[in-house]
Amino acid sequence: MTIGPGEEVPRSFTGRTAATEGSSSSLGTICTAVSEAAPSAQSWPIRAARDRNEAGNTAGIAAAVEGVDEKDEEGREVAGIKRARFSVRCHEEDTPWSKLEEELQEKIISRLPITSLYRALMSSKAWLEKLNSRIFQREISTAASKWPVFCPLHVNNKGLIGYDNDSLQWSKLFSFQHIPAGADRPALELCSGAGSLICFARNKTCQKKGMSWVKELGIKEGGIADMKQMAFFRRKDYWVRNSRMSMALLEQEFDIYVTNVLTKQWRLLTPRPKMQRPHIIHMTRTKSGGYSVILLTRIELEGHVSSSLASVCAQIYDSASDSWTVDSAITSHFQMRNSLFAYSDNTIYIMCLNTCKAYNLEHRKWNDIPLPEAAVSVAMAQMHSGVVVCNSSVMLVMAWNGVYAPGHPVKASSNSKASAEVVVYNLDQSLQEFVQVSRGPPDLMKEASEAYIDVIAGHGDYIYFGSRYVPGSPVLKYNIRSQQWSSFPPAFKTASFHDSLENLHWANFAFQPGLHPFAEV
Repeated sequence: MTIGPGEEVPRSFTGRTAATEGSSSSLGTICTAVSEAAPSAQSWPIRAARDRNEAGNTAGIAAAVEGVDEKDEEGREVAGIKRARFSVRCHEEDTPWSKLEEELQEKIISRLPITSLYRALMSSKAWLEKLNSRIFQREISTAASKWPVFCPLHVNNKGLIGYDNDSLQWSKLFSFQHIPAGADRPALELCSGAGSLICFARNKTCQKKGMSWVKELGIKEGGIADMKQMAFFRRKDYWVRNSRMSMALLEQEFDIYVTNVLTKQWRLLTPRPKMQRPHIIHMTRTKSGGYSVILLTRIELEGHVSSSLASVCAQIYDSASDSWTVDSAITSHFQMRNSLFAYSDNTIYIMCLNTCKAYNLEHRKWNDIPLPEAAVSVAMAQMHSGVVVCNSSVMLVMAWNGVYAPGHPVKASSNSKASAEVVVYNLDQSLQEFVQVSRGPPDLMKEASEAYIDVIAGHGDYIYFGSRYVPGSPVLKYNIRSQQWSSFPPAFKTASFHDSLENLHWANFAFQPGLHPFAEV
């Protein structure tokens, strides 16, 4: 399924469905909701019922398939062009579902694909309540091992949109509408996930009406900073006092939320020692069956501008103890970006301007890994780089748009505009250095000339390259085992700059709902 930039998440994905309007628990009702997803989502009992209808029992089920132009709310064409819609209507008194035992019904529902299962549960209040049943949870957990992994993953305020590399399709997944409205929208670039759990940061400082939770940090107590003084502070961490057209130093505080998108459970984590906006957030499962949330925050030192000296503070939340621990901060000049880090073997790797920082969570120790010369000799405006993890290997990726990368054989003799070019390095753990393993895509690959790369993601055997701001730019895919390049259409065929900000954020993790689908928050 492909999605238009302004298209709403279907009602069955929002929680505001028939589940809140009625309590019918018939499997016939479930079939209707599941079948409306797509013909490919039909399960064997639905097909069997349709065959029964075709054999002569026309009163039981009616089906129709139609081709529909895929367009968003504003009428713009969306990639995919045609979508099949399949509808089934079942009558309670004349269907095989009413004759099935409840245990068998649960087995059938639990074996549906993840997107169809969610539609089914949202269509009936009674079935949604069955998620509290340990027996039903075990049935679903057994089948969940076959659920796909979604990467790349778009995160927006309505929910998740993920790419399934097995079916080669984008799918609308879960929504966040069960999270109560807060002071501000979630900071979408500050989210992470572990199995069915998603965590994200939310700014609690600025309210739509008035400013509560505000602490004034003026140059003097209660003072106001002018523009010259304001240069010493990071502007995005402060707010403009519009009524007086002056800058007030208003410290922002960010809450951390955790939610299970399948069960709709959520919680606000206990306040941490330092509530500033985190620069990096990562979530991981623990050996005890709980989870940890790791935050890295770059804190400006008094008297230094944002590009100068700062301290980096690590805060780690443990769900078992419901508490935060704070690591001793280091002082450094390096800049951090959330999209340029990776996690592997209890270590966070952070891509910086002139080095790669590695922070070991077990030993609470920082380490520097030198970057290849090409990564520090080229203007960052010409290159997008990042660190990803593929099959436990830490990979450094550098992508150039419209210019030849250093070392390209025709760079010196050609003035023509080059297509996107990527250089991939693998981290040699014994030597603690990056070794080049690939350069691509092939010059004759048409999609490479049409692609613009400003976002990177990795999972399994694949590294994905896409664009957040260039409408229709194809997604390039590189297989690290076969060293083969391919491409596929983006989730959104057209997108305005506003749509890009709202919808096209690439998450820094792969969504794996089949891992611990009923994990407690």
